[in-house]
Amino acid sequence: MKYKIVSSFDKNSMCKLDFEPTLAIAFYVSSSKSIFLESYNYISDFFPKLDVFAVSSESNIFHTLPYIDSKKHNEIFVFLDIDKKYYSISKINMNKNSSHNPFESANAIFFSLSHIYVESKIQNIESKLGDGGQVYGMMAATSKSEDVPSLFYNGEFLDDTGIICYIDSSKYGMNGVAIHNFEPIGLRLEITKAQTNTIYELENRLALDVIEEIIGKIEQDEIDSFSHPLFLMGKNENVDEYSLLSSIDKIDRESRSITLCREVTTHYSAVKLAIPIGIEDERLKLNKLKENSLDRGLLFLFACIGVKRFYGQHEHMKLMLLSKKLKNKFVGCHTYGEIAPSINKTFSELQNHTFTFVSIFEKDT
Repeated sequence: MKYKIVSSFDKNSMCKLDFEPTLAIAFYVSSSKSIFLESYNYISDFFPKLDVFAVSSESNIFHTLPYIDSKKHNEIFVFLDIDKKYYSISKINMNKNSSHNPFESANAIFFSLSHIYVESKIQNIESKLGDGGQVYGMMAATSKSEDVPSLFYNGEFLDDTGIICYIDSSKYGMNGVAIHNFEPIGLRLEITKAQTNTIYELENRLALDVIEEIIGKIEQDEIDSFSHPLFLMGKNENVDEYSLLSSIDKIDRESRSITLCREVTTHYSAVKLAIPIGIEDERLKLNKLKENSLDRGLLFLFACIGVKRFYGQHEHMKLMLLSKKLKNKFVGCHTYGEIAPSINKTFSELQNHTFTFVSIFEKDT
């Protein structure tokens, strides 16, 4: 499978390919929709049969350093020569069951605009993929961002839907994993009162009082930098370092409540506090990442906006460390939710505060 990665920084190379692309997966900064559309029109004149689907982001990740700069890389096109017989793209209604998977066995790339219905949608898609099929993908920026997020498919911006690409696993392989650098501490704290994303009580006490008794007063800059994610647990579940994280979205000092970046009432009954893991544990996790066979084909990286804000200027160093460990190029963007399995799980979930990697490769014949 041939592919080429081109950003707006190198627009002259957009149509200088040594193969005829059939599919392009793209990322564009929400504020640069008009620039992205100009590039799409330019590309489609050269390749009129090319399928293009894309997602908006706050900022993009480019493989050269890897580099993050929304001015230089406000759009990235990944051109692929996947045989048209082996993939199928469609728009989907988020609150209805997904369209039928056209292949006997497949994996899926799924982009969404918001959290609404995402977790049930992932389960619905995965149930139709056949043996071993998994869902990978991301969510675009939320409505809190200055620019309204959108998806894009073959010349049309989509503002109220999702988009999915099924890829036949008889011909093309996909593999992916989400990792985070936190571990749980302290006691399991039962959620005793909550509504959607907001926790009002832990252990029958005001939620913010419980948390701040343990870690001290939470300042606004800590919330803005996503410094205090929580581990989420189901009933009687023992949390480990691979469990789902959720960042704190906001706190309300009047009601003493905590609002997370994901819904808590449906699947989770308790939380644990999280702290960053040590350097040696991080090395072990990176070795585990390499064991997931992500060194084949094209590699996407979906990095949570929480990771970007947590590490700040040091995120470049984390990306470089990952790049050296995996020893192959990766490209992607920052997201408000990542879709992939955790390291020790075989099913995909909506992630938060992770680096999520997804590889696409042609199987050996």
